[in-house]
Amino acid sequence: GTWASWGTCVGVCGPGYQTRTRPTTTQPASGGRPCPITEQVQSCTLKACPPTPACVYKEWTSWSPCNVVCGKGNTTRTRTLAKPSTSSTPCDQVEERKLCILPECSKPCVLSAWSPWGVCTASCGNGKQTRFRDLKNAPGRSCGDLVQTRDCSTGPCVQPCTVGVWTEWSKCDQDCGDGTRFRIRKVEIAPANGAPPCLATRQQEICNPQKCDVDCEMSVWGQWGECSATCGTSGTRSRTRFITKSPQGANGKPCGKTAETAACGKRPCPKDCQMS
Repeated sequence: GTWASWGTCVGVCGPGYQTRTRPTTTQPASGGRPCPITEQVQSCTLKACPPTPACVYKEWTSWSPCNVVCGKGNTTRTRTLAKPSTSSTPCDQVEERKLCILPECSKPCVLSAWSPWGVCTASCGNGKQTRFRDLKNAPGRSCGDLVQTRDCSTGPCVQPCTVGVWTEWSKCDQDCGDGTRFRIRKVEIAPANGAPPCLATRQQEICNPQKCDVDCEMSVWGQWGECSATCGTSGTRSRTRFITKSPQGANGKPCGKTAETAACGKRPCPKDCQMS
């Protein structure tokens, strides 16, 4: 059909747009030639916008591509302030939008059902999981997301124990005779969420195992025994003592003798008379 009159200019002030349409008297069929466009858009001008001398703008950007691939959509352009505004009231619009018309969409979007959510990317703690769907009928325009991602968590991660390095060994508590010394290390991160306990944080070992030097100690001498002879000077008698503490170490004082003998019997023996 013939074009209708142009419609009312759309906008507030300054540049706007208006449309007109024409009817389709016969739809194409059996492979017939498709209809030409049935809607037109042109620029128009409204009343002048009030001046805003406090707002200084940069040039408008180019019009963006139409936000659809077929049918009716929108296109926009923007501008920014060239310098900060000195006005107490907001500056004029910094974005303009107008209608854009592309060839009619011939096919609907046909999408499969979403797949099950995939395995979480983290075996513990926070991760991501994804699901997909297929585009079964491509109409030449966007039909929505084909991939979705969401946060997931399978529970807190096991936190193993972390310990520091060992300190130097402490001084031995004895100079000889099996002393002991120790060393420690600190727990830097405590185990959590089912982690096994920390390994030992204190170690102890024997030091200075050599025997200490110990002097021999002996009891006092016992009483002298009876003389082996009742008379004469050839008798002997003895006495003893015992070891109360044995010597130890390379420099321990050795023990003395544990028995001693002395002569006895100073009384002369009697002599019987002898006859010639």
